[in-house]
Amino acid sequence: MESLDENTESESPLSKQISDLEINGVKLAESGDAKGALRKFEEAILLDPQRPSAYNNKAQTLRLFNRIEEALEDLNSAISLSNGKGKSACQAFTQRAMIYRLKERDDLAKEDFEKAAELGSEFAKAQLENE
Repeated sequence: MESLDENTESESPLSKQISDLEINGVKLAESGDAKGALRKFEEAILLDPQRPSAYNNKAQTLRLFNRIEEALEDLNSAISLSNGKGKSACQAFTQRAMIYRLKERDDLAKEDFEKAAELGSEFAKAQLENE
């Protein structure tokens, strides 16, 4: 799951509330409570529909519970909202690449791994080296 926004020192009360929802969602997902986790991420998205990390975390939960098409939609949202930059984009590109690889769309997987590697993902770099 994604660690949340880097600038937590100057969080507004709303931003703190959303961060707390995401943290709780991650904990629920890690404990196997997909429904509870998804509720937390959806609540975070309702409070701030422009926050890419919430879509990214929701997508990872969906992916872990084999809801692949829904996960792709949320990853596309995370990438779009982040303008393909920053930590959320890096993680979303990596997750989407893994889905593409699962779907045997190696061309798309490679493109996303390259984008994630450019954004600093060591995992994506390793995947590219292993091709």
